[in-house]
Amino acid sequence: SNPSRPLINKVVSVRVAPGSTIKPLVALFALNDRVVELDYSYVSNGCEQLGDGITFCEADRQSLGVVDFDKSIYRSSNLFYCSLGKLYDQVNDSSGIQYFLANFDKIGGVQKTSVDLPEEV
Repeated sequence: SNPSRPLINKVVSVRVAPGSTIKPLVALFALNDRVVELDYSYVSNGCEQLGDGITFCEADRQSLGVVDFDKSIYRSSNLFYCSLGKLYDQVNDSSGIQYFLANFDKIGGVQKTSVDLPEEV
C-alpha cells in the first residue's frame, strides 16, 4: 500500500533485523553448548542496565518475573535471551553476540536461500 514502493515483497526483498525470530536458535545454541541446562531460569524485572548508560527492556517494559525456556518463547522475553548472551561472555571469555552471529552464519542464517526468488536480498 506504499505508493512509493508498490507491491514490494518484504519477505524476500527487504533487509530487517531478525527480532524475536532468532530467540529459539539462541536457546538451542545455549543448550547445545551446555552454557545452561533446560531448567535454567531468569528473573525479568522489566528493564536492566547493561552498562555505558544502556538500558535494555522487555517489549512492554513490564516485569515477567521468573522466566524459564517455555515462558521465554511464549512471552518473547528480551531479557532472558540477553542473559544467555551474558552467560556466553562469562563461560567463553568472549562476546556472546559475536558467537551468535558466527553461528547464524554457519547455519546459513545470513545467506540467500538459493531458491528462485526474484529480488531476494
